Amino acid sequence: MIGLPTLLDMESLPLLRPDARVYCVGSCDKLGGNADWDWWLYQDAQTGEWVLCEVDGPGCLWNFVVHHAVGHSDPLYRFYFDGDIRPRFEIRHSEFGVKPPFVVPLADRFQPDMSRDERLAKIDFRIVRSFCPTPFARGLRITSSVKLEGNESKGGGWGHAICHTYPTAEGVVTFTGREDYTRLTDLWRHCGQDPKPAEGNIVTPFAVRLQPGESRQVFARDGAGSLTALRMRLPAADPAVPGTLWLRLTWDGEPVPAVECPLGAFFGNELGFHPVRTLMLGTDEGGTLYSFWPMPFWRSARVEVALRGGPGAAACEVAGEIAFKPESARSYPRSSCGALLGSALRIVNKACGLQSLVIDG
Repeated sequence: MIGLPTLLDMESLPLLRPDARVYCVGSCDKLGGNADWDWWLYQDAQTGEWVLCEVDGPGCLWNFVVHHAVGHSDPLYRFYFDGDIRPRFEIRHSEFGVKPPFVVPLADRFQPDMSRDERLAKIDFRIVRSFCPTPFARGLRITSSVKLEGNESKGGGWGHAICHTYPTAEGVVTFTGREDYTRLTDLWRHCGQDPKPAEGNIVTPFAVRLQPGESRQVFARDGAGSLTALRMRLPAADPAVPGTLWLRLTWDGEPVPAVECPLGAFFGNELGFHPVRTLMLGTDEGGTLYSFWPMPFWRSARVEVALRGGPGAAACEVAGEIAFKPESARSYPRSSCGALLGSALRIVNKACGLQSLVIDG
């Protein structure tokens, strides 16, 4: 099934859908500049509404973002499905986050704090961000009651819609607006707990003390399986620790690690210790870094931690646990899975000390 079932089945994230295509429409400056405003495709001659997104065929809307100036009042967004001439669902800008099923944490509205940045005083804008799954069997059209236009000096209106489209409508049930997303919102209310089934997990604890320049292997497994959870506890006194402790993940005997990056960057907390909590990674209330992304391997897996630092750097202790499932507990056919392979992803330090993402191939 497409939509809610997809977001509830986190174990299936590595399984690819080669028949799916990503469709994105928005106000992004097509010339590569920063003129990311004026979002509409055309004005409907019958209704006067401004069409923001129009997709033919089966698919699912996964992300909907709109920025608009206060001068636009409170736009009404209408959702038309499968060729309907009347909207099946309507929602105002001010209703995101509170009108089911577009509720927190799947959707919300924001207004920047103008007092923190004088540049924002010129454009008092409001923001909607939604990740509420919205499937459609034959097509989708989204309209706005106002024309989203203008730049930073005279208001503004911009955003985007991201959909997946599919060759057939198999497993697609068109959105009605009456969907019950309680199970999904409950998962997000328990960030820090693994949202995947624990059945079949084998947990390996570790605790190591590292000297500067030293690396230690904390997990090794031969055979097929998947890493299901990584938890690490660090000394919280030094905010530099998340940047000086590095993580290496190597699959299937590859000569180059699939992941080599600071622990802070891997767990979404690269600028010290902050209460960053999302469903799949973050820092729990006790200060433990966690990652629940399922990561399959087919011949072997190796996990190392390394301490970087110049002369005089202090030693560091790191402890945690790694959970994995052998192939008998959860099978991931290699021919239909995505995986981080050697040289596919590296996060490296620039000379200035900032982390940047490097993609090879």
